[in-house]
Amino acid sequence: MTSDDQLCSLEEMEIIYIKKALGFFKGDKHKVCEVLGISLSSLYRKIPKLQEEKN
Repeated sequence: MTSDDQLCSLEEMEIIYIKKALGFFKGDKHKVCEVLGISLSSLYRKIPKLQEEKN
């Protein structure tokens, strides 16, 4: 991830935003998908990228 004063790629920004949404909605994937306007299958495709960021 990057500091606040640096730019990051759209993919990195997407990961950051999804993580924040998952935290805000306490892991409720259906609510996250509803709010972000993505399908549940799209979210599940992105989950491995979310987990890669932890490492």
